[in-house]
Amino acid sequence: MDARLEDDGAKNPPKQDDGTLKTTKMRGDTPEAVGSWARQIDVRPGLKLILADFIAREPVRIEFETDLVPFEFSFHASGQARYTVAHHDGESRIAARPGANVVCAFPRSHGVMEFPAHVPIRVAALHVELSLFDRYLSEQTDIHAPELLEHLRGSGGNHYYQPNGMTPAMHVVVGQLLACPYHGLTRSIFVESKALELVALQMARFSGNNCRPTPSRADRERVRLAREMLLQNLHDPPSLFEIARAVGMAHTSLNKAFKAVHGTTLFEYLRRQRLEQGWLLIHEGEMNITEIAYATGFSSPSHFARSFLAHFGVQPSACLKEVLSRKTIFCPDV
Repeated sequence: MDARLEDDGAKNPPKQDDGTLKTTKMRGDTPEAVGSWARQIDVRPGLKLILADFIAREPVRIEFETDLVPFEFSFHASGQARYTVAHHDGESRIAARPGANVVCAFPRSHGVMEFPAHVPIRVAALHVELSLFDRYLSEQTDIHAPELLEHLRGSGGNHYYQPNGMTPAMHVVVGQLLACPYHGLTRSIFVESKALELVALQMARFSGNNCRPTPSRADRERVRLAREMLLQNLHDPPSLFEIARAVGMAHTSLNKAFKAVHGTTLFEYLRRQRLEQGWLLIHEGEMNITEIAYATGFSSPSHFARSFLAHFGVQPSACLKEVLSRKTIFCPDV
């Protein structure tokens, strides 16, 4: 069965030669079992937005192929995904974890996307045509990433791949897009403004003031271990000093390396994970806000509500109200 995207831009699917990703097969969960697993929105010429927000009941495997695919900026707010891409230069295997921000271009390629079961997947991806940058690029550009700049000017190699971590600002914008409360014209304006904001935040990662050295492989492994320690102890996390001691780094070095990999500090990452867990509990619709606040490790419901609003751009009570309204079944009078 072909996997499907809900296309907000047009009733007809895009042509196969327009540079967009074409999904060819889907194995495991069907789109109906997943729900409307993704929405594709034509934001403006040269810019498409894909939003995925679902929980699969069984593992999902999606085969895809690309033609002259544009740049993709992807933002993995929650959930994990594995990508295997066969391209001109060989094969790339990519593991996207929560908080991952990836810039890539794999023209004339084919591969597989895999998502696990029973895990909330919340991802925003931008497909950006090179034409979008034409009016902005000049000899005086502030982009301090030579390989990326070559690709933006159409003179780069066969493929491009640059992983990073989402910044706090990226998390906020993705949360706002996934929880957009508007409809009609207001929604269109809101989505376009937020999509362009994500493009700006992405390009800011490569400006002179924001370029950071990549941690060594050994330090990236220590960061991975530190992250696992946090995730295994969300309700009673160890201190920064305890984690640093356990992974064999000075606490300042650990925070610096963690921020370089994930775009934020260790305990800001912990706060986000608690909020993501809160989002999941809200959408299960089985607990009230007070219960969710304490279940996710917050000191009070008001603290949870303030943090939730700052992160997702919507009040948790409003989210819960919408979830409960969808769960309510009205029986006709007899």
